[in-house]
Amino acid sequence: MTDPYQKLARYYDAENAGFADDFPLYTSLLDRFGGPVLEIGCGSGRVTRHLAAHGARVTAIDRSAAMLERAKAQTASDAAITWQQLDLLDLSLNQQFPLLVFPYNGFMHLLTQADQLTAMERMHAHLTPRGALMLDLPNPVSLFAVDDVAGLVFERSFSDPESGDLIMQQSIAEVDRAMQRMDITWVYDRMDAEGRLQRELIPMQFRYVMAAELKLLLSHVRLNQLELYGDYDFSPYHVDSPRLIALAQNR
Repeated sequence: MTDPYQKLARYYDAENAGFADDFPLYTSLLDRFGGPVLEIGCGSGRVTRHLAAHGARVTAIDRSAAMLERAKAQTASDAAITWQQLDLLDLSLNQQFPLLVFPYNGFMHLLTQADQLTAMERMHAHLTPRGALMLDLPNPVSLFAVDDVAGLVFERSFSDPESGDLIMQQSIAEVDRAMQRMDITWVYDRMDAEGRLQRELIPMQFRYVMAAELKLLLSHVRLNQLELYGDYDFSPYHVDSPRLIALAQNR
């Protein structure tokens, strides 16, 4: 399987620099359920480091070797963190956790219901009898509100910390609302100090998950004790919420 993060990894931290809106959520979950924590889709370790800084032992998995390489490079040898390159669909750690988190949009990489169901089964197998699973997703209603734009959309600009080059991030997206899919190509234009431009294209696919659909997926593994929130402050989920955050506990 081609890893889009092989190319994206070098930009990921710079374009997400300063994002910490979800940290209070993880602190609260840690206070409520304790550790150790299993983190799925840890990426470059943004949430991992926050959990470890608040006293949790964290097993952090990701299928991207490039992202894990960045995570390890940014984290001094910390005995509280165990990094593992694993695909969620093959997860088998022979260990259970009181808290399992799947941060920012990660579940959207599962493009079929078959993979989503397998993922639920693998995560449920790693929960303690009263353990909790948290999924953080965008509100899927936004998929139906977004305008279809033919052509490039400017996202942001930032400085590449490795070279100092100016990076201009743009995107081209195609939306299939019937299948709840978005095919997006990230376009990174890199301009060096002499004004030379280099373009990199990184295609990715995402699948949005509706709230009722998410409830069914969780009930498939008997995670029926469910709380739905619309933002990181635990406000109730509704149609205009920015996020769809599911917290499901083992019965």
